[in-house]
Amino acid sequence: CRIGGNVGTNAGGNRVLRYGMTRDLVLGLEAVLADGTVVTSLNKMLKNNAGYDVKQLFVGSEGTLGVVTRVVLRLHPQPGSVCTALGAVEDYAHLVALLRHVRERLAGTLSAFEMMWPDFYDLVTQKVPGLSPPLPSGHGAYVLIESLGSDPAADQSRFEAMLEAAFANGLLANAVIAQSDKDTQTLWRVRDASGEFPQVFWPHVGFDVSIPTGDIGRFIHACTDALSARWPNARTVFFGHIGDSNIHVGVKVGDGEQPHDEIERRVYDLTRQWKGSISAEHGIGLTKRPYLGYSRTPEEIALMRLLKTALDPKGILNPGKVL
Repeated sequence: CRIGGNVGTNAGGNRVLRYGMTRDLVLGLEAVLADGTVVTSLNKMLKNNAGYDVKQLFVGSEGTLGVVTRVVLRLHPQPGSVCTALGAVEDYAHLVALLRHVRERLAGTLSAFEMMWPDFYDLVTQKVPGLSPPLPSGHGAYVLIESLGSDPAADQSRFEAMLEAAFANGLLANAVIAQSDKDTQTLWRVRDASGEFPQVFWPHVGFDVSIPTGDIGRFIHACTDALSARWPNARTVFFGHIGDSNIHVGVKVGDGEQPHDEIERRVYDLTRQWKGSISAEHGIGLTKRPYLGYSRTPEEIALMRLLKTALDPKGILNPGKVL
């Protein structure tokens, strides 16, 4: 995993809510075109409106327009404090209201707001060895909240006051607050247990989609209903970074070979109906290429092809990817 690859895929993650995607951290770059031309645009300024923003051609292009060789990155100070809590809410409507509340109270220090649907939470806390549930099962949804600041005492006090107000307003049904680094790691381990799927939820078909934040709850119900109607024994897991509209979906139909193509079509059809994106943070590559038109208009794709033809007329840069 190198910086050039991160730029080429516009990598994201758990703290996009605070720092943005890779695109938001790139001030300038250098790239080599298909004909060997070196395009140097090593800008170091936040404000630079002198013509086209050339670097954006290469950020997220998955290596199909040029090879990134140098990057100027925007850096942020290392946080001096970390405040973490795992909360439980009644339903998705309460979760959206809680997100609004947290943003208002924590402002720029909010760094993560990670949703876990009950199917995900119950699976990992019951099946992953050594992982016990910090909160009891039976709630409508779970959320991991993190704030990164510079004053440990003041930040913790403000964080706890925010949670107290959430309880008073009926937004939170239950919560546990990390009191140490070990507690923080324990709470994050619940969310990061998706990495254990090969042991506890395999085989399955995974998705990384974006849905407008206000619609995610209804999308999840629609997706569950559509899959259950086709496969009554289908099992699902939903989790993700709802503050940036990203939801991860896992689908498992029985214990044998999965009907991969049919599951994909059903989930991506729903994503298109809900005006979402078939790829929130992992690009298109080869596997999502047939579905690019679900999230991009014909005019957008035609413009992409025009750029590809202009910069790589012989098709030698990462051939066959994206388009």
